[in-house]
Amino acid sequence: MCYAICEIISVFGEGYTCQFIGETPIVSTPEILRGKPRIKGTRISVSLLLGSLAVGYTTDEIIAEFPNLKTMQIQACLDYARELAEFEEVA
Repeated sequence: MCYAICEIISVFGEGYTCQFIGETPIVSTPEILRGKPRIKGTRISVSLLLGSLAVGYTTDEIIAEFPNLKTMQIQACLDYARELAEFEEVA
């Protein structure tokens, strides 16, 4: 499953479909990190990066710890969290 900056176009069952705007840096595959959302091409989970931001680490400090990360990937994690917070399931 891939996640991206997207426009929700329909709601169904337990999920939703998105119209993708560009390539997504966030993916979820069952065989890596037990399906937790992560940065594509890494084993760095979205929750790890969000937790780091929540306790006060800056983007530059996170990139110093994970030099292969890009600012856009960290911003995508924030957007992913925003999408989850805004999602409303239609009954």
